[in-house]
Amino acid sequence: MRLRNSIALVWPTYAVASIHLAAQASSCVLDYTSILPRPIEVSISAEYGEFIRTMGSGSSATVSTYRRYADNKTVAIKEYRLPSCTTDETQETKLEYHLGAMVSNISSMTPTLDLLHFSSACQCLMDLRLTLGPQELVDIILSLEVGIHAMHSLGISHGDIKLENVLLTSDQKPKLIDFGSATFHRCRVDALEAETNVAPGDYGTPAYLPPEVFTSLEYDRAKADLWALGVLAYVLFAGRMPWKLASLRDSSWREVLGIEVTDSHWCVAPKSIVTHAICTSEMAQVVGEVPETIRDTIARWLEIDPAYRSYSS
Repeated sequence: MRLRNSIALVWPTYAVASIHLAAQASSCVLDYTSILPRPIEVSISAEYGEFIRTMGSGSSATVSTYRRYADNKTVAIKEYRLPSCTTDETQETKLEYHLGAMVSNISSMTPTLDLLHFSSACQCLMDLRLTLGPQELVDIILSLEVGIHAMHSLGISHGDIKLENVLLTSDQKPKLIDFGSATFHRCRVDALEAETNVAPGDYGTPAYLPPEVFTSLEYDRAKADLWALGVLAYVLFAGRMPWKLASLRDSSWREVLGIEVTDSHWCVAPKSIVTHAICTSEMAQVVGEVPETIRDTIARWLEIDPAYRSYSS
């Protein structure tokens, strides 16, 4: 099999001190030519670090751990296999690197350390939940919310918040990884004008998407992040998804939306939350399965109407 042109992002897998990275202001225009990857001439293992193991692999990328030669630190490297020798396909990866670097000083975000480009011949938190107590899980979730709030204040939405994208340090601090679906959420995603050249990001993981994603191209991606955090919190505490698919084909999803429910009475949202008719009895049951100390907070994140969806404070 022929080797392909590839580009890679580097994250730490250990607790790190705050690092200084220049963070440009949120903008819908990004000079991709100023984001220069470090060139790798031979291979990552020959020039950057010693390969340890592969953590996961998908259709377009592989995540592996390496021990860096420069400082003997262990890092995770996400390597994209580019389909050709051109650089056009690197724009979204450069955006991922740029956004990841901007949030690197936020305590609950994993720093993005390097962008590597290897031009070959150009020939073409689930397991841990059982070991942690309820209050420890609450602390993790609330720490994530603080980091996500800080990320949103920079105009960045993650786009794929889910349990698989959260790592824990040895002192149980959460680190949100994988900015492959991230974007500046104040930029129009359907704009064709030259001044809005920022790639819009992907839709994320279907089961974590809020209802409005399926009805409108222009939706609030920061509010979508909050919904995904609510789903993540439920999975962390309950050990399962609240529904199989965010789809009308899924009866649990229909019941949460209040569609085709035999007992279609409306519920009263938990205290301190605005009470209105979009709160269905099924959603009250979902929220009721999490610890009482965080129930109101998760109810805010899982508001079906994004106009009512909010941070805990």
